[in-house]
Amino acid sequence: MSSIFSSRRIRSLSALWGVAAVVAAACGGNTNGSGSSGSGFPGGCSVAGQTCNVKCDASLGCVDCVKSSDCGVANPACVAGHCQQCASSADCKATGQACFPQNHKCQTACTGNPSCAGGNAPICDATTHACVGCSTAKDCPTNKPICSATTSQCVECASNTDCPLAKPVCDLGGGRCVVCLVDAHCPAATPACIDQHCGQNPNAGCAPGLVNCGNGVCADLSADVQHCGQCGQKCDTGAGETCSSGHCVCPPNKPGC
Repeated sequence: MSSIFSSRRIRSLSALWGVAAVVAAACGGNTNGSGSSGSGFPGGCSVAGQTCNVKCDASLGCVDCVKSSDCGVANPACVAGHCQQCASSADCKATGQACFPQNHKCQTACTGNPSCAGGNAPICDATTHACVGCSTAKDCPTNKPICSATTSQCVECASNTDCPLAKPVCDLGGGRCVVCLVDAHCPAATPACIDQHCGQNPNAGCAPGLVNCGNGVCADLSADVQHCGQCGQKCDTGAGETCSSGHCVCPPNKPGC
């Protein structure tokens, strides 16, 4: 079996880096994760008229992480904007385990295709000993002709150049062509990217970063104790809770409130 890092896979990675540079302008043109010049800063992108509460990635939009240091101990690897158990088999500490790229979890290493039977990862990669959906593009059908370097699954696109004019943006997280990922992909007439389609801004009338919660209330969902994480979700201020990054948190002297 061909190595998982075939020339076609390497070209897919190069294309991914290329699209990241193109979309960076939509996310503030940042790359280093800092508040002033980093693609990982809160609010760097807006989706549906609302700035990202957590992080922004130049090629994925609003995400949970842009680097592994953003993740906790349980899921320490940042993969395609999400904290996962592993990014490669080197992250799997137990003997005889491999990182399965479909879900980025450490599982018992496969020894051949029979041990990968069932599901949509039927191939045992001879190099990584992980069950995968594809090792090269030769394993993929015509409607999903690219073997994703991230998930080892057959996908529709690896860069914007793989997509048609009607859906010109490649969602690298899902490997499919969409109309938009962030508001900057949309025209002035329909400026908000809602469910990956351009439409009217549901937060019109509110300052950038604020969400229209109705009755004339524009709330910062990342810090408003009356609308923490979502409109109408109240923190228990009587117990000392505050709203931090869209979550109600107890004061240090009252763990668990």
